[in-house]
Amino acid sequence: MIYTLLSSVLFGVVFCQDCTEGEICCEGCRSYRICQGGEYVQYDCVPPALVYNYVEHRCTAPEDAPPPCGDFHDCSQLPDASYPDMSTNCTFFFTCLNGIDYGLQTCNPGLVFSYETQTCNWPDNVKEPCGNIPTKKEKRKLEAPPSNK
Repeated sequence: MIYTLLSSVLFGVVFCQDCTEGEICCEGCRSYRICQGGEYVQYDCVPPALVYNYVEHRCTAPEDAPPPCGDFHDCSQLPDASYPDMSTNCTFFFTCLNGIDYGLQTCNPGLVFSYETQTCNWPDNVKEPCGNIPTKKEKRKLEAPPSNK
C-alpha cells in the first residue's frame, strides 16, 4: 500500500477507471477516491486539520498519519509561502499561512518545487538544492604555473 500511495503521489499514476465497489484509488495527502456505484467519489481531507492516512484509508489528524502525509513542518517562524520538502527531494512542497502548516502537495512527475517561482518546474530550471542550477558560481583560484628555475 505504501508503494501504491507513493507511486500515485510521486509519479502521478492515476488509473481510476472501471472500479470495483469500495476500491480506493488516487490517494494523495489531501484527498482520495472510493468507488461507489461504479464511479470514483473524491473525498477531500481539509488542511490543516486532516490528511490522508493510507494505513486507515481515511482522513485523520496529521499526528496520526504515517509519512509522508503525517510529516509536520514548523511554520511558526516562516513567512507565508510554499517551501520544498527536502525529505522527498523537493517532489513535494508544503504551504505555510499565518504560522500554520497546510500540509504537503505534490509536483507532477519529473518536476521539483522551486521556492523562487513558487511553482513546480523541471530540475534544469530550478536552483540547487532542489534543481540543477548552481546557487553560486564556483570560483577557481588561479595559480601561477610552477617556475622552471
